[in-house]
Amino acid sequence: MLCVLYRGDIDPGPVLLVPHLAPLQSLRKSLVAELRAADPDRGEVEALSLALLDAVRDGPSSSRGPGERSRALIGRLRAEANARYREPGLDLVAQALALGMTRTRFVHVFRDVVGVTPHRYLVELRVSHAARLLRCTSAAVTDICFDSGFGSMPSFYAAFHAAYGMTPSAYRARDGDLGSGAHFS
Repeated sequence: MLCVLYRGDIDPGPVLLVPHLAPLQSLRKSLVAELRAADPDRGEVEALSLALLDAVRDGPSSSRGPGERSRALIGRLRAEANARYREPGLDLVAQALALGMTRTRFVHVFRDVVGVTPHRYLVELRVSHAARLLRCTSAAVTDICFDSGFGSMPSFYAAFHAAYGMTPSAYRARDGDLGSGAHFS
């Protein structure tokens, strides 16, 4: 997994998920290859990171896919996730059922529209929020876990480690040592 944190005046939004789509694969591979041989002063990593951000923002268009009604429902549920991801009991599947979508249809359409499953989307929102709190506050890791919407410390640690390759405490300690500029895990 590759995690790019932009600093300074670059705002990727509340969370930036790069779907596993063919048009983005070459950018991802180039970025990973550059990271392996990274010379932070050359600027290639920053240029590739910004190109990936632009490509994801533009979004690959698909001639086939969910209909307008399904896209509107997913947009509504995605907005709900963005507003309420800090609530541990948030159940997007139950909300989709209430809107008339089956669980299977919801998961498939959400993945087609957003690029990841609803569960992954919520976890990424929560982990990104936790990372921001770890960088910007001195709050206890336990408080950050629950403030970010995780229901338990083990699930928080597992999700955070999967996203950043380190524990939240190690991330906080490392982030303080990095200075300015983008950094990668």
